[in-house]
Amino acid sequence: MKAGNAVVADYYGDYMKLIKAHHAIEEWLKANDKKTIGAPWEVYITDPMTEPDTSKWLTKVYYPVE
Repeated sequence: MKAGNAVVADYYGDYMKLIKAHHAIEEWLKANDKKTIGAPWEVYITDPMTEPDTSKWLTKVYYPVE
């Protein structure tokens, strides 16, 4: 992966509702006239096998931008 700029959202919660983070970034991109230059990716920080409380699950959602 090449170095570059990205927009990132920290999402806490169940993976089934992770789409909320994607929608928030998409709204921000539109409001700030930014364009993506590749596919988004997710980094799962919290291990659900060691943390049963879904409200503590942290996922970082990245969108590469120009």
